[in-house]
Amino acid sequence: MSIRDDKVFSTNSPTLARAPFKHYSVREEGMVFDPCRKDLAQLLQHVDNICFPPKTTLYHEHDQGKHVFTLRQGLVKLVCYLPDGTQRIVRLLHAGDSGGMECLVAPAYEHTAIAINNVRAYRVPVSSFDKLIEAGPWFYQLLIDHWHHSLQQADNCIVRLSTGPVRSRIAHLMSLLATPTTGERDVTVKLLSTQDMAAMLGVTLESISRTIADLKRKGILRKVRGNVYRYDAATLDRITRV
Repeated sequence: MSIRDDKVFSTNSPTLARAPFKHYSVREEGMVFDPCRKDLAQLLQHVDNICFPPKTTLYHEHDQGKHVFTLRQGLVKLVCYLPDGTQRIVRLLHAGDSGGMECLVAPAYEHTAIAINNVRAYRVPVSSFDKLIEAGPWFYQLLIDHWHHSLQQADNCIVRLSTGPVRSRIAHLMSLLATPTTGERDVTVKLLSTQDMAAMLGVTLESISRTIADLKRKGILRKVRGNVYRYDAATLDRITRV
């Protein structure tokens, strides 16, 4: 059994590409289902394995919620649009996170989900979840764990990214975006665009640009290439405590 082959969604017109499906570990990637289980083979026939190029919209706020998207790779921003047309990024989805889970209990998506970089995701029909839950308590527990993780992410965004000095907010965001390392003093991070950082932190573009320039001038943030930088973990930790 295998999940339907990779689809590639273009920002203009959808195209299809074929690629072999690779089994994964639920523990490693935090997925909300396990296609390796033989008893779920029939239930997972309708799961799509999709590639989304940067800036592609996975789903729109207020649209009918037909699917849950579980990321295998990449970064997705969840956006809410204010009455004046401005946008706020309320959360980021990383590999292992799921978007659209609100549609398990509500009829519509509560955010617009947009790929920041190349994203690979499993698209699971909402209609499949009742059958998956009936398949065993292991899945129900995994679903609750996922929901708890999403709640923790939302709390962190409010507490660490929406309050305090701009410098401290940026430091927290850099920690969130950083490539995981073990025991290394220098850490690599790929920053979001200035516009996305402002939309996530709730500050002006000028404040973002001025603070990033100051961090670079003081040698705290060292450019590697493009939007990729390195920073000293201990120094950044001190900034987050201000």
